Amino acid sequence: MQNQNTLEKPIVDAPVLATVPMSPFRPPWYLRNGHLQTIMTAAFRPKPPLPAPQVALVDLGPRGATHVYRNEPFEVNSSVCDDQSAIIMLHGLGACHSGSYMTGVCEALLQRGFRTIRLDMPGAGPSSATTDLPPHAGSSVHVLKMLDWISENWGINKFKLVGFSLGGNISLHLAAAFASQLEKRSKDGKFSIESIYAMAPPIDLDYCCRSMERGLNRIYAKYFLRNLSRSAKARAERWPRWKDVSSGFTAKTIRSFDDAVTAPLSGFADASEYYAFSSVHQRLDEIKIPTTIVADRDDPIVPMQIFERAKLGAIRMITTEFGGHLGYYTHRFGKGVQRWANDAFADLVLEGV
Repeated sequence: MQNQNTLEKPIVDAPVLATVPMSPFRPPWYLRNGHLQTIMTAAFRPKPPLPAPQVALVDLGPRGATHVYRNEPFEVNSSVCDDQSAIIMLHGLGACHSGSYMTGVCEALLQRGFRTIRLDMPGAGPSSATTDLPPHAGSSVHVLKMLDWISENWGINKFKLVGFSLGGNISLHLAAAFASQLEKRSKDGKFSIESIYAMAPPIDLDYCCRSMERGLNRIYAKYFLRNLSRSAKARAERWPRWKDVSSGFTAKTIRSFDDAVTAPLSGFADASEYYAFSSVHQRLDEIKIPTTIVADRDDPIVPMQIFERAKLGAIRMITTEFGGHLGYYTHRFGKGVQRWANDAFADLVLEGV
C-alpha cells in the first residue's frame, strides 16, 4: 500500500493526456460543480419506460448464474445494427441493469437503431439471488462467459462494449487480460469486440479508494459503504459464504470492506491483491481493440490524476468539465433537469460506426 502522502505525486515520465473534442457539456451556472453533480445522482434518477427486455440466465459455473437483458432497436437502422450486432452495457458498483444511467443511455441507443444487451454483474440486481459471487472491478472472466453465451445462444457475435464506472474498468480489464482469448474467438468466428467505450472507469482502484477517504470525498465513501454493507447483510441471509465473512463485522472504510468481504469471496488474499489484479492503469497500452475513455476533470470519485499517470497507449481520451461522477445534469427550457450524457454517450457510439 502506498503512503497517503504520495497520493498527489505523479509517476516518472507520466504521459501527456491525449484528448479529443466531444459534444460540449455546458450546465447552467448553478450546476457547474463536480460535487453537486455527483451528489445529485443519489437523489435524481430519471428512468425511461423501456420496453420489457428478453431476459436470460447465464450459468457461471459452480458459483451460480447471472442475468442478461436484451432490447431490440425502436427502428431498424441497417447502418448500425444487423442480426449479429449488439451494444453490450455494463453497470457500476451498487447498480444493475435497471439503473438510471443504464436505462437512459440504453433508450438513446435504441432510438438510434442499436440492439442493446445489458449485463448484471454477478451479485447485482436480481442476480444477488442466483450467485454468491460479489460484483468487483476485475470480474472480466464472467463477462467473457456471458459474451460466449450470447454468441452461442442468440447468434449475436459483433459487440461494442459500453461500461460505466466499475463496468468501464471491467471492460478495459477484459480487453487487456484476455487479449489472446478474444483474438482467438474472433479468428474462430465466435465473436469479436469491435470497440470499447469506458465512462469514468476507476482504472487505479488503490488511488481511487484512498482519494475517497480524504476531505469532502468521504461522503462518497460513506455512501458506497452504506450500500455495500446493506447488500452484504441481505446476502448473508441467503448465502453461507457471505454470512461467514460478514458475521460480526462492521466496515469502517471501503478498503476494510474489500479486505473482509469482496476479496475473500472473489478468491483474493486481501484488498491489496484484489486492487492490484483489477486495476488496469498500467495495462491500457496492451489493449488492441479501438477504445475510448470518457473522464470528467471534476469527478471526485475517479480523479483525473489516474489518467495522467496511466499508460494510455493508443486509447482515445475524451475529457469533460463539471460533470462529476456520471452526473452530467443540465437544464433545458421547458423540459427541466435532464442528463446530457444519455444522448452524448449514444452519439459517441454512433460516431464510431
